[in-house]
Amino acid sequence: VSHSLQSVRSQCNKVLWLDHGQQVAFSDEVDLYCDAYDEFLHSRRLPQNRQEAVEMSRTLQLRFLQQQAAAARTDHPARQGYVAMTGVFLDAMVLCTLTGLVLAVSGVLGRAGTPEGLAARAFGQLLGPAGTLAVDLSLGLFALSTLLGWEFYGETALCFLTEGRGCRGYRLAWCAAALSGACLPLRRAWTAAELCNGLLALPNLAALWLLHGQVEQLCREFEEKRNGTR
Repeated sequence: VSHSLQSVRSQCNKVLWLDHGQQVAFSDEVDLYCDAYDEFLHSRRLPQNRQEAVEMSRTLQLRFLQQQAAAARTDHPARQGYVAMTGVFLDAMVLCTLTGLVLAVSGVLGRAGTPEGLAARAFGQLLGPAGTLAVDLSLGLFALSTLLGWEFYGETALCFLTEGRGCRGYRLAWCAAALSGACLPLRRAWTAAELCNGLLALPNLAALWLLHGQVEQLCREFEEKRNGTR
C-alpha cells in the first residue's frame, strides 16, 4: 500500500485504487491511473470509468505542458511565442556570434579540432585557465539540462498522445540512447546528434504548415489586444 506515485509507477504492474473503502479502479494500466490519481489530488473528482480516467490523464498532461516553454502559463499563446523566439535569437545569433568573434580574435580559427575544443582553447588563450574551465563547465551544464529537458518534453508529448501508455518504455529507450551516445566516438556522436536535430525540422515544418492559419489569427488577435490597451 503506497501513496507514492513514483514508487507505484516503478515497482507495480497493477494498481488498486480505493477511496473510503470503495474500489475506484483495478487495472494493469499503471501510468494511466497514476495520472488520474494525481489529477484527483488537484480536482478532487473521482473517475467513474476508464474514459473519465483517460480524460483526467489528459488534463494532467496539459497542466504539465503548461510548465514547458512551448506552452507555459501565460495570458496569451502569442506572448509566449514571442518570448520563445527571443530566446532562440539570443542563443543562436548573439551567443553564437560572440563565440565566433572570440575564435577569430584568439587566433585558433582554422586549426584542427572539435568545435567545443576550439572554443575552450580560444577562451583559455584569452582568459587563461578560468576561460577553459568556464567553457567546460558551461558545456557540461548545457548537456545535462538538454538531456533532462528533452526527455521530459518527449515523454510528456508521448504520454499525452498515447493516453499514458508507453511512457516507461520511452524512458528506457531514452536511457539506452544516452548511454550509447556516451560510448560512441565523439565525431560519430556529434554526427548522430546533428542528424536527429535536423530530422526534428520535419514535424515542426508540418505543424507550422497545418497551423499557420491559427497562428496568424492568434498573433493578430494579440496585437490588436495589446494595441488597444496602450
